Parts: sequence; C-alpha cells; structure tokens
Amino acid sequence: QNELANRERERVEQAAVLNRQRAVELQRQRDQLQQEADAQSRAYAAAMKAENDRRENELRAEQARAQAEVERQRAAAQAEVERQRAAAQAAAQAEVQRQQAAAQAEVQWQRAAAQAEAQRQQAAAHGHNHGCGGCGCHGYCLHNHYLYGFHLHYNGQCSGLHHSQSSGLGGGF
Repeated sequence: QNELANRERERVEQAAVLNRQRAVELQRQRDQLQQEADAQSRAYAAAMKAENDRRENELRAEQARAQAEVERQRAAAQAEVERQRAAAQAAAQAEVQRQQAAAQAEVQWQRAAAQAEAQRQQAAAHGHNHGCGGCGCHGYCLHNHYLYGFHLHYNGQCSGLHHSQSSGLGGGF
C-alpha cells in the first residue's frame, strides 16, 4: 500500500511539474502574443499617423494652390481694370484733343473765310467806285489780288501790280 501511495505521490508531483511547465509555456505564449499585438498596434498607429500627415500635407498644398489661384485671378482682374481705365483715359484725351483741333480748325476756317469775304467786298467796292479802265479789275487783276495778296492801285485806272517784276506777271494790264 505504501508503494501505491508513493506511486500516486509521484504521479501527482509529475502532474504538478507538467502543470507548472504548461503554465510557464502558456504565460510565455501569452506574453509573445501581447508583444506581437503591441507591435502591430504601434505599427498601425504609425501607419495611421503617416496617412493622416500625408492627407494633411495634401490639404495644405491644395489650399495653397487655391489661394495662389485666387491671388492670380485678383491680380489679372486688377490689371485688366487698370488697362481699361488707361485705354478709356487715352481715348477720352484723344477725343478732347480731336474736338479741340476741330474747333480750332473751324475757327481758323471761319476767320479766313470772313477775311476773304471782307477783302472781296473791299476790292469790289473799290472797283465799282473807281473803275479800272481797260484792265478788267473784276476779272484777272482782282482774282490775283485774292490769290496772291497783290495790292492794286485804284485811281481811276489800273496802274499795275506791286511786285509785278517778282511775280512774273509783268507790268500793268
């Protein structure tokens, strides 16, 4: 009976040793699984952080591009406004100058026309008052007076033209 008890004790002790070994092995496996889980968790967290950083950088770059495009369009619009303003100002200035030149030309033309009309009336009055003999003051002599500014002597006869030598027209008519 002692032998049976000894065998039973040995069996229990061996079972206890096996149980302790199994417990140690299970703890080792559990620790290893925990380490792997921790490593995977850290790797996942690092990957998620890297992905978040990448997306954030892309978003920042897109915002910078959008802002640059807004600034470019604003500058282009400002330049177009300035160009149109300068063109309108130049056109208005040119129109003012054109109107001034036209008005000045009109004044000069009216002045010349009035002066020519006064000279014509004066010359006609002289011709009617005194007559020009046979030289025809209403024709060629008077016409030359108009065109070239020659001065006629009205003393009842045409006494010729001043500057007749230089004009190449010869002495009186």
